[in-house]
Amino acid sequence: MNLIYVDDEQAAIQKFKSIVTKLTDINQVDFFTNSLLALEFVNTHMVDIAFLDIEMPGLDGFALTRELHKVDPNIKIVFVTAYSNYALDAFGIDALGYLLKSYSTAQFQRQIEKARLIRPIPRKKVYMQTIPSFEILVDDEILPIKSAKAKELLALLVDRNGAGISAGEAIACLWEDRANDDATGSLYRMTYKRLRGILCDAGIEFLLAAGRTLRAVNPDMYDSDYKRLLAGDTQILKTFDGSYMNQYSWAEETAGRLCRLLDE
Repeated sequence: MNLIYVDDEQAAIQKFKSIVTKLTDINQVDFFTNSLLALEFVNTHMVDIAFLDIEMPGLDGFALTRELHKVDPNIKIVFVTAYSNYALDAFGIDALGYLLKSYSTAQFQRQIEKARLIRPIPRKKVYMQTIPSFEILVDDEILPIKSAKAKELLALLVDRNGAGISAGEAIACLWEDRANDDATGSLYRMTYKRLRGILCDAGIEFLLAAGRTLRAVNPDMYDSDYKRLLAGDTQILKTFDGSYMNQYSWAEETAGRLCRLLDE
């Protein structure tokens, strides 16, 4: 899981660090003493849980919660405060939990466990068409994606069917004629940011799975002819003639594997 902790007190941040480093199931933790910097970070990174102080200069914890949920409604919020009198207000804006600053490792771990039990609920129906070419349909309408590379990156993630892909692997597929250098790495990051923005604007950011270094989609969040083909769907089998994401050269490997699989 990916976490952020926002608190203007360094002592509170140090305590949080001392607890979170004891846990082995956390992918990444980022710390902020400024609410606006935290909000900027969430605009470009996947975050599962935001631990927030309440009394902070600028955006307080409640105002920051409202802004975070505009970016990603699936972010779970846990308030971390020295004051018990905010608890009713905290749960009034659907906070996952409320930790007083004398919290223990066990109390912290319970918040993580509660968050794991809550799965994001798709608000829109998403279907990934991969045969014969790639398109994404949202509520049965094709989603226009003007950025060809952002669309291709999404296709690549769909092709991986939930398996994570590294920056190097993605670059090798999307920019076959470019060296994997700092410039191309920056281009890749910009493309991923653009893709995330497109999905957020369409209200389907839940497709992207959180990850520290690898990028992936969550196959449970959408349907696709590819998944149906792998499951032996007879209707899809009738339409498959060997063409799969035929606008992308890197998809030829999967197309060949599907043909061999169906010949067995």
